[in-house]
Amino acid sequence: MAQLLYEARGIARRYGHVHALRGADFTVYPGEIVALIVDNGAGKSSLVRILSGAGHSS
Repeated sequence: MAQLLYEARGIARRYGHVHALRGADFTVYPGEIVALIVDNGAGKSSLVRILSGAGHSS
């Protein structure tokens, strides 16, 4: 099995009563190319902020 490069489990983010993310999981292995392709308002920006350290999960 390939060595794990990055893993995040159970990422959650709320803005008041709105759930931007609920239990998102994210795994990347060396050499992979990863893309986030989802609908508008699905939490892409929130996920990227949290993964980059610019946000926090709540």
